[in-house]
Amino acid sequence: MEDLSPESVLELLPMCFEVMLPKVDKGLRSDYALRTITKLIEETASEMSDVETKDFIDQVVEKINIYYRTSIM
Repeated sequence: MEDLSPESVLELLPMCFEVMLPKVDKGLRSDYALRTITKLIEETASEMSDVETKDFIDQVVEKINIYYRTSIM
């Protein structure tokens, strides 16, 4: 089996979440999601400037707000 590049693994992760999260106990999903989101944000922002980090966090918050607005309607 070929070694997967980091980019390939990152492409597969969203699909893995789609398949695996429904199989995880509902009570554990939010804890897992929060830990995963936190780690994604920390690692993504780790080499960013303060301005880049703020812009990135603003984008994350906007995506969350869009999801929230569309999911409650």
